[in-house]
Amino acid sequence: MIERRKNQEEKYLSTLIEAIPNLIAISDGKNMISANKSLLDFLGFNSTEKFLQKYNGLCDLFVAANEDALLRQIGEQTWIEYLLEHPNKKLAYMYKGRDLHIFNIKIAKLEWDDSFLYVITLDDITELELHKQRYSQAIKGSHIGIWEWDLQNDNVFLSAHWKKMLGYEDHELKNEFATWKERVHPEDLEQAMQSIQNSIDNKMNFFHNTHRLRHKNGGWVWVDDRGEIFYDDHGKPIRMIGTHMDITKLKESEEKNLLKGTSNNPRHS
Repeated sequence: MIERRKNQEEKYLSTLIEAIPNLIAISDGKNMISANKSLLDFLGFNSTEKFLQKYNGLCDLFVAANEDALLRQIGEQTWIEYLLEHPNKKLAYMYKGRDLHIFNIKIAKLEWDDSFLYVITLDDITELELHKQRYSQAIKGSHIGIWEWDLQNDNVFLSAHWKKMLGYEDHELKNEFATWKERVHPEDLEQAMQSIQNSIDNKMNFFHNTHRLRHKNGGWVWVDDRGEIFYDDHGKPIRMIGTHMDITKLKESEEKNLLKGTSNNPRHS
């Protein structure tokens, strides 16, 4: 009876991971013990057995593409221990043929038959990262700050120049949503948030608004906010990438021209 129940549970788990389109592997904490079809297809294996014969651990497949790369051991911790304590903080890079793919990694710890199993999910974000790189290359050397918002995990990135526009060094401001929200002018916050929400409600890929942000010196910086929204296959928004351009001088010029025009109007004499 117990053996039958165990077989049913194993079959259920196997069916579940096969139904998920993401790349998935299961580890006992040290070695891989299973992989779903999506992962096998990505790596070019026709069976789990052949995959496990060649690779003991999933980390054996990762490459050190840059400083964000997830490696086998981080300090005194293994990569599984690290990710359980710091979820969604590192990226994994793997080759599919000659093409380098970038993955966001999530790990779930399951109690299984008086021990633990670790379900590792790899979410391919290569296209999103390429968009991010294009943004960076397009504005390199300009007075534009980049921001990125991972809606699934509520992770925010604010570029060093974004912070510099407000008078801060990179290390002085945290990369989190509150950093932006707390600095938006009270009169502008509602419309800035609403412009994003309207775009999401209408399934639009882009949005645009202008608002003021508080500078470190106490003044206000007008920014032109333009962003792109990315959706999953079900139409759910998963990530936004955008730019903030300082248009304070333009706004000040417009205000001076408006005042000048008002003073020259006979009706106001």
